Amino acid sequence: ELAVASIEQTIAIERGAPVLEIARSDLGTIIGSNAIRGLPLVSRNNLDFALLQPSVSRHANSQFFVPSKVNTSGFTNRVSYQLDGSSNTESDRSGARLMTISNTWVEEVQQSGSGLPAEFGNTVGTVYNAITRSGSNNLHAEIAYLMRRTAFSSRSPLLRDSEDSPNANMNNPYGDAGLPIIRDRLFVFAGYEWVKRDLPEPLTLDPSVLSTLGLSASYAHPIPHAQSNRFIIGRADWQWNDRNRVFLRFNGYTNDSPYSGATSSLQVLTQTYTLQDRAPALAAQWI
Repeated sequence: ELAVASIEQTIAIERGAPVLEIARSDLGTIIGSNAIRGLPLVSRNNLDFALLQPSVSRHANSQFFVPSKVNTSGFTNRVSYQLDGSSNTESDRSGARLMTISNTWVEEVQQSGSGLPAEFGNTVGTVYNAITRSGSNNLHAEIAYLMRRTAFSSRSPLLRDSEDSPNANMNNPYGDAGLPIIRDRLFVFAGYEWVKRDLPEPLTLDPSVLSTLGLSASYAHPIPHAQSNRFIIGRADWQWNDRNRVFLRFNGYTNDSPYSGATSSLQVLTQTYTLQDRAPALAAQWI
């Protein structure tokens, strides 16, 4: 037989730390490595993580390496981009990032907006700080290949019924590795990524205009806009002692984009231009 035992209950009320940080009025978000690796990011653009913060929206842009216009609490393109805590904002453009890096190399994203404290100047919108990955005492490496084919994409409603869907392929191999040189002291990290993808732009050029100009009907075909990008990064971290840490980072990317000027329905294949972009960067930091 089981007898009913007595019931004892103790309620303890303790005072803990306040949930709100009363010394600050800004809204902030930290996106860790698990979320960065787990969330689907078709654009391969880590700047899209800014959209996870409340009161942030953007205008669409087909080019993954150029940040779209970002709206924060009613302010358009008022963004202070940072990379590892250093400024990554173009001084001659409002709300445009200076350097772009592969999403694969981002360890953490820190963003803050709406009522920024004085330490975050130069913007009234949001501060976006991307922290790059570094090596550790253990060897970590990865290699992957992402792809897309034309058959995977829906047909554009701007295409004429007689036209086939333009190429919309993508090839994206990448790899990176981090390892120790001196345990607990010196670590290195390196990565490479190549992205080649089609970004065709349908045209609405009236066939009668082509006939008047004496041009063939092929001039009304979609502009075969494409991009070929290469990203590289190399980073070394040195834990000098318990009070000092130094890191050196080199990163860069190249962009070859034929027919980049196809932004109007009156442009044809013979009247566009090719964009070739080269952007190397070297950074050092002593904490």
